[in-house]
Amino acid sequence: MSKIKFSFLSVLVFLLAVNLFAARAPKWVIDGFSKDYPQKDYFYAVGEGTSKTAAELRAIEGIASVFGQNVKSATKGDKRMAMIENQNGDYASATATSIDQTILRQVDAENLIALEIAETYQDEKQVNKWYALAVMNKAKATEIYTDLIEANYSTIKTLIKQTENKDYSLDNFSRLDFAVKLALQNEFYLNRLSIINNSVADSLVKAEYQSVKIKGKLRDFAVNIPVYVNVTSDDDNRISKAFETALTSAGLSTSKGSNERYTITCKVNFTTKMLKGRNFCEYTVDASLNDTVIGESLIPLSFTGREGGNDENQAISRAKLKIADKISETFTKQFNTYLQSLSM
Repeated sequence: MSKIKFSFLSVLVFLLAVNLFAARAPKWVIDGFSKDYPQKDYFYAVGEGTSKTAAELRAIEGIASVFGQNVKSATKGDKRMAMIENQNGDYASATATSIDQTILRQVDAENLIALEIAETYQDEKQVNKWYALAVMNKAKATEIYTDLIEANYSTIKTLIKQTENKDYSLDNFSRLDFAVKLALQNEFYLNRLSIINNSVADSLVKAEYQSVKIKGKLRDFAVNIPVYVNVTSDDDNRISKAFETALTSAGLSTSKGSNERYTITCKVNFTTKMLKGRNFCEYTVDASLNDTVIGESLIPLSFTGREGGNDENQAISRAKLKIADKISETFTKQFNTYLQSLSM
């Protein structure tokens, strides 16, 4: 009998505690939504955590999940896109004044557009229990994404127009390459906007500025600017192939003709010697990407090194492999950085 009374008393205490919590906690904590933020006008999510910041981050993740995106920090690999995205981040920061700086450093700008932390609540009984309500204003998000898309369209239009002069240069190639990236970004924005306001998203689609069409322009343009690669002391073409790979990864092709506007010249010198009974090959590499029209070296590349082997041939082979690896890493990075610097 005493056990029954104890169980009944436990249930009673539990129910009283729940009612007390319900009486003091905001309704959005209990119900998961707030009548102040109707679903037709807002996306909203409630986050829970052991700190205010953790609860706010969980709430932001809840809204980000609506778009099928994970909240994460993104590494900006393209300086041109980083500049554009930093500008876009201004849109986010203008509407994210209620969000802690710790969170801002962890969340992509796109996940903050028109988003704010509307309310937070700390459990009076559990100091390590926090709740946060994040809301995204659909009308404001629609306006911001529309502005971003239209701004990108304007830039794409300008970039394409600049390439219509039939000047088959790396400058114009870079402009089209950048236009492709902006078109891809717009497609990402349009996808998000279609979830927020599908009719507005549909009205903003411009077929002529789709990434697939601009990629076609870029491929046709690249055909007209092949790069001639000339490497000395490269009987197996291993070093030449490293340059060719760097160019093709950027969308360009190579040529066997020496009268091209753009040429890569690479002089390689090998010196072999015996040191303490082991064969070594010391090498020097002097290379550059040249524009023969303006008579300038666009990307210089020089380095030295030494490789050992069981015999002279093995030492030279290892030296060539090292040179090819260095070109693949260093020249590829320098060439991409050069292209990114041209269209701005």
